[in-house]
Amino acid sequence: MLAANPNPVPYRLKALRRVSGSAALALLLATATACKSSDDTRPRPHRETASPHHRFRLGYFAPEFYAGQAAIMEGVLARARERGWELQLASANSNAQTQASQLRYFADRGLDAVVVVPVDSNDIVRVFRELRERRIGVFTIDRAPTEPPLDLGVLSDNYMAGKQSAEALLRLKVGDKDPVTGPVLELAGDLRQNVAQLRGSGFHSVLDQHPDLPVERHATDWSPSKTSRVLEQAVAKGRPRALYLHSDAAAVPVALEILGKAGYLHPRGSHGHVPIVGVDCSPAALAAIRAGFMDQCSAQPIASFGLVIEYIEQWRSGHPIRTETVTRPGELWSPAQLSADNKLPLLLLATTSVNESNCDDSRLWGNALHLAQR
Repeated sequence: MLAANPNPVPYRLKALRRVSGSAALALLLATATACKSSDDTRPRPHRETASPHHRFRLGYFAPEFYAGQAAIMEGVLARARERGWELQLASANSNAQTQASQLRYFADRGLDAVVVVPVDSNDIVRVFRELRERRIGVFTIDRAPTEPPLDLGVLSDNYMAGKQSAEALLRLKVGDKDPVTGPVLELAGDLRQNVAQLRGSGFHSVLDQHPDLPVERHATDWSPSKTSRVLEQAVAKGRPRALYLHSDAAAVPVALEILGKAGYLHPRGSHGHVPIVGVDCSPAALAAIRAGFMDQCSAQPIASFGLVIEYIEQWRSGHPIRTETVTRPGELWSPAQLSADNKLPLLLLATTSVNESNCDDSRLWGNALHLAQR
């Protein structure tokens, strides 16, 4: 954990131990900055005219560097490196106070803008206000604050993702005569974050209309160890009827192991199969779908969160970010809607419902990551 005056070196070293490939290289190339920011409180970029040799300084603040977050980060850093920007990276190790300290520490050293994946969507608001007063651009990806200020957030439509998983669960049949029954065990993420809240509310918007499929929610904070404890307690009471995973990246390996040890891991279409749906579509989830042990996942367009760099460029140029429909031919998330009519502008990228019929699509981030690691 960082103190009030945090030292960035341990976090870089810790990140290098947990991230491989090009993401690790990006961490090695990240450099600290040492310029003070202006006291002018107007929320406009201001450092571009300070020197003709100024390099734009971008801070990237991750909650932690596990596989999914590493992939999210790389989509942003790749675009920033193309522009020759100076980068500063930090991991909060899932601690909201650490993230706040890191943001303040590096802001003091001359950042022009930040891209943040908030640990806590509510607590981060106070720090964002401080950054805005110092005319530092405030952008988020993957998650968003609960209220302004924010220049733009780019994230999946997490409500859509939860809804897609619920609809898939309703369609599932186990064998020919064994329909899905409740209760459905909902392994929620960190409910301090808007992502977990939306994945839950989207799911419940469908299943709450079906009282024959009650849902039991358990917060796991995206933690495999907490997921394991919840599942072990559930298995001790008998075979779970169905699982909804807020993050299959964190939960699938644990879930399959526990179900297997208990004798409850049966392939799709066989009697006793435990239906599993979830959000992310990680490599582990796609492999589980192919093997028949998972039924559906709602795929995030993780690599496309890097679109935030285009909007940071727009912000740098002094052009307002306006409501628009964003299209990219061939992208699974396209078209997407950017809503900038309020003070919390968000670009919501559509998620894709994935099952055995489309789990080999090369555009899914889980497939791309799997191939890159081979």
